[in-house]
Amino acid sequence: MPDRVAIIGVDNDETFCDLAIPSITSIATNHIGVGYEAARLLADRLAGRGRRHRVMAVTVPPLGVVLRRSTDCLAIDDAEVVAALRLIRSRAPDRLTIDEIAAEVGTSRSTLVRRFRALVGHGVHDEIMRVRVREAQRLLAESDLTILAIARQCGFEYQEHLGRVFRQRLGISPARYRRTARRPRPETGVIPAG
Repeated sequence: MPDRVAIIGVDNDETFCDLAIPSITSIATNHIGVGYEAARLLADRLAGRGRRHRVMAVTVPPLGVVLRRSTDCLAIDDAEVVAALRLIRSRAPDRLTIDEIAAEVGTSRSTLVRRFRALVGHGVHDEIMRVRVREAQRLLAESDLTILAIARQCGFEYQEHLGRVFRQRLGISPARYRRTARRPRPETGVIPAG
């Protein structure tokens, strides 16, 4: 684990997840949301709005996934592409270029671009931007940093560049994403569901 099998748990018991070797990725359940939904159903029932003797299925989506080492795997049988993916994940905000990635993994730019697209399904630059946007999403949801500070921390030179990429990829502005992503979170490191 995680090279041959990835494991994901549920309930995000931080002590258990962090003490395991490797640490275990977990789904962060929305216990507060479940409580609110139960209270709403009870209030409806007491007010006579609920149906009697009918079993209701109510779904409360999880808060998201807390990523840890147990799911840090790459199921790709190409050492250079795996090395490139790991490099991008660890250094995407550093304004890496495709030429720098190719040089660091020991292959030509054209070979890396061709093999990366064939195995990953999208281009190297797309992966860099995907990782940067994912980190920006996390910071917008979990921190009080300004959007400019988040843009710079995620490898975007200007706030407007982050905004343009966000609108292209997610269909909303960073400010709007922040407003919709903010919700009670009992732990940090949660990637919002959906």
